[in-house]
Amino acid sequence: MDYASRFHVLGFSGRISVSQIFSGRPICAETLALLRLHLEPAIEPAVARQVFDAFERPSEIFASRPDMLSQWMSKAVAHRLCQPVSVAVARAIRATIQWASRPGCVLLTWLDAAYPAVLRELSDAPVVLYAQGELGVLSRPAVTIVGARDATAAGERLAFQLARQLALAKWTVVSGLAVGIDASAHRGALAAAAQTGCAQTVAVMATAPDRIYPAQHRALAAGIVQKGGLLLTEFALGTSTTAHHFPQRNRLVAALGRATVVVQARARSGSLITARLANELGREVFAMPGPANHPLSAGCHELIRQGAGLLEGVDDLWQAFGLSALSKQC
Repeated sequence: MDYASRFHVLGFSGRISVSQIFSGRPICAETLALLRLHLEPAIEPAVARQVFDAFERPSEIFASRPDMLSQWMSKAVAHRLCQPVSVAVARAIRATIQWASRPGCVLLTWLDAAYPAVLRELSDAPVVLYAQGELGVLSRPAVTIVGARDATAAGERLAFQLARQLALAKWTVVSGLAVGIDASAHRGALAAAAQTGCAQTVAVMATAPDRIYPAQHRALAAGIVQKGGLLLTEFALGTSTTAHHFPQRNRLVAALGRATVVVQARARSGSLITARLANELGREVFAMPGPANHPLSAGCHELIRQGAGLLEGVDDLWQAFGLSALSKQC
């Protein structure tokens, strides 16, 4: 099936011009197919990844038969994928292309060489990611820092100092843009930008790229982009914020870091989910100890009892990674 035929199969003939520019390059049928797979309702990331892996080219998915696709999804969804694209999905694709044409906004698809290699390891890796800022921070070794939203001032200082030291060594700091420890980690990396020249931090969001949550972090998010860091999300434009997006986001936070550090966490905490996911991915997990019997120490102490590394400072990370003082900078 030639290029024009594949383009027609997707149902875009006469609706979206192939001459449009997508992330600095002409749009091709395979990119459009991957966008449609990502934006079609009721297709979870794991299903999209399985379907993508089963076909040589994304466009072949939509030239397939419902009975073939129904092994991964309901018959109703399979039938819909074999029909021309709906008006709603075509509109979403057009809006996404327009978003990606803005300065600093990039759509990373599974077909792009710049798609983070560490995320390709995930069985439910998103086939499309939305990025705002400097993609170069994804190419540097990274450490994930997470922790309590209701962190103490002391905990926030620890996260800030650890992130600043990592960023000064030109390591990328990954976190989730939440209040508390996450925000302190991002701010620590930003504080190092005056010396390093850019913000060595990636904020993985549980929201659409056009919706910053919490709203109080709009300035922080803008600062990350302006100083050379990166905002990253898998959620499509206009997606409403829901509770289950946060643990879904955590798998990306865990995967991006060579290690995950937990700074303050309650016994039942989303940070512990991130730590568990990091462990399952074969990443190092560290926890900072705190005062005995303090509620925000409980999660970290439990991680240490389960075998996580006890972290008192950045030198513990260099030692775990086998790095000397001279080689810690990447």
